[in-house]
Amino acid sequence: MPPRGSEGYDFTPILTHYLFLFTTILAVIGWFVAFIGQAVATAQIGHGPVGTLWFAIFLQLFLILGVLHTLATDSIAMHRFQIATFGAVAIVFAVNGVNQGIFSGFASLDAMAAGWLILSMVNILWVLYFTSEEDSLLFHVFNSLGHGWSHASVSAPPRDAHDVNDEHGAVTAILRATP
Repeated sequence: MPPRGSEGYDFTPILTHYLFLFTTILAVIGWFVAFIGQAVATAQIGHGPVGTLWFAIFLQLFLILGVLHTLATDSIAMHRFQIATFGAVAIVFAVNGVNQGIFSGFASLDAMAAGWLILSMVNILWVLYFTSEEDSLLFHVFNSLGHGWSHASVSAPPRDAHDVNDEHGAVTAILRATP
């Protein structure tokens, strides 16, 4: 199924696939904990311990939004390379965020480190998913946590009947699946 594009967002793939649901919730919680921890640490201690993590926190925000957009518009095949690349960069920043804040003795830096630790785990799972090939064991393990989707399409069957051309040029009617 081609990406939805102008058809809008459908969050069903996120809500019905436990990997995406769990990691999205963790990512949002981790992002807020890291962001608030960074803000408080900067106000209390200064810019020293936080430094480049301000860039990282907004990179992470756009990565989270990018993953949500990709899943909600059914365009994994189109965006998986970018998500994997920026996810790998975000892993490095997240590990740096944990290192800058953990065992510091300041509650704000400890909170920042906890948020970044959660984000690093989520980023690793996302990078593993978006870089796995459809025939790999890892891909099948991840998809066993929800609907068995391919990278080309994560959505449930279409809502309405559409006429589409298959690879031989024949017109095929795709009917809505009934429960």
